[in-house]
Amino acid sequence: WGSPRHYGDPAAEAELRAGLRDWCVDETWFAAADPACRFMHCLPVRRNVVVRDEVLDGPRSVVVRQAHNRMWAQMAVLHRLLAVRDAEQADGGAGATAGARENLGQEALAGLRAREQEKLR
Repeated sequence: WGSPRHYGDPAAEAELRAGLRDWCVDETWFAAADPACRFMHCLPVRRNVVVRDEVLDGPRSVVVRQAHNRMWAQMAVLHRLLAVRDAEQADGGAGATAGARENLGQEALAGLRAREQEKLR
């Protein structure tokens, strides 16, 4: 979280966050956790404000993988929106049917999955 009123004013922000120092995720949060426990964050993140470098860059962190997965989901949504727009324009502006939109979305996701599988090989 952030306060727009304090944004860009380090002294005011430091005062605002003074009572929240123990809120920042650090290794001590994982002391009682299972060794397989992972730290996830959708990024972007403010280092040493939301999470300490030791966690973010440590072996428990899967934030880069999570951000990568989110990127594919965002691309699929964008691709679907653009494909529907293109289909509507090709249809003379009358608008694509719901079935046509669904097919475009499924084709977009299938294409993205195929590209991801190729990268893993």
